[in-house]
Amino acid sequence: MAVRFGSTSPFSGTPLPDGAETATQALEENLNTELDEVLTNAASTVDQEERGELYKQAAKMISDEAYGPFGMAFSPAQVVRQGVHGPGLTTPIPALVVNSGVLYDRVWVEQ
Repeated sequence: MAVRFGSTSPFSGTPLPDGAETATQALEENLNTELDEVLTNAASTVDQEERGELYKQAAKMISDEAYGPFGMAFSPAQVVRQGVHGPGLTTPIPALVVNSGVLYDRVWVEQ
């Protein structure tokens, strides 16, 4: 999460730490925001419960300040009529790295 929401990340919408005019200055002077600290602590702990609580805290901070408004999670779903069959419609396509869409070139309709 720090890659997206860390104060010194190139494409972050979060503000720089107090006292820093640039991300380079913040890094050189080891300046951090409260969110940076929470994200660092979450990534550093091996305790899953503690990590979960820290990420919840970070998510609330991000949401409260609208740094990255949380939308609905992507959950692919399709509506199928009776008699239509195909991968991604009536049989699952395993997602290895990326969710795959319906393979329409393999869809068929019962006659």
